[in-house]
Amino acid sequence: MKTILSSGIFILVLLGMFTNPVLGQNNDTSHLNSEDEDKCDFSRYKPLKDPHSLLNAALKTKKPEYPAAAKLAKIEGKVIVRILVNRKGDVVDACVAEGPKLLHFVSLQAAKRWQFKKHFGFADHRPKKKYAETDLRFTFKLPEQKSLMKLASKF
Repeated sequence: MKTILSSGIFILVLLGMFTNPVLGQNNDTSHLNSEDEDKCDFSRYKPLKDPHSLLNAALKTKKPEYPAAAKLAKIEGKVIVRILVNRKGDVVDACVAEGPKLLHFVSLQAAKRWQFKKHFGFADHRPKKKYAETDLRFTFKLPEQKSLMKLASKF
């Protein structure tokens, strides 16, 4: 009897782990806990903070795909991804500073694919920095119901 009860509890715990992130998603913008904030702290690299020329120096940008689970759960919002860019223009690290959890993964994947001009913004700054840091903002918005109804009426 104990084995059956233990097995049942184990299965319930597993089900909770796999269903909770989608079904229990909070639609509010989620802020990171202190452990995640450490991952977003690039100060050890002593980066050039938010150079004005950084976003203008983007050679290649990538917009994230809207995850099906987020659409199904009707989750919208803004995701802020903090990126660390080296002098070659490569994104060498990225983390989510804020945004709905279901949108984190796709936002990170998109941010890591950005490419910037070499040596952007570094020439104007005396202490030669090796990295620059800035935030990318991705906005996820569901289509309006009216436009969906118009589209459906055409068929």
